[in-house]
Amino acid sequence: MATKWEFRKFLNLLGYIAIMLIAVAWIIGFIFKKGTVLTPHDVATSLIFFGNLFAYFITAVAAFYYARSKRSIWYLIAYIVAIVLIVLFILLAAFV
Repeated sequence: MATKWEFRKFLNLLGYIAIMLIAVAWIIGFIFKKGTVLTPHDVATSLIFFGNLFAYFITAVAAFYYARSKRSIWYLIAYIVAIVLIVLFILLAAFV
């Protein structure tokens, strides 16, 4: 069974990976501009996308614990609505 410390270490690792992906993606995107086929710019865009996904995940987990700690159910309802909207817009951006 995972302890609280191991879970926090996992979140720290995900945060680190997200920041590294975004930094590498910005560097690659700056060096190479948009091309025609599969270019390093496309790789940079993919790295930014996955880095943002990790960052959203970490923020969503932290926000869940905050919403759960409140006594009002409206915090949890607002959290669920926000998460659904974020997932919806991420999927729309990925496939459109």
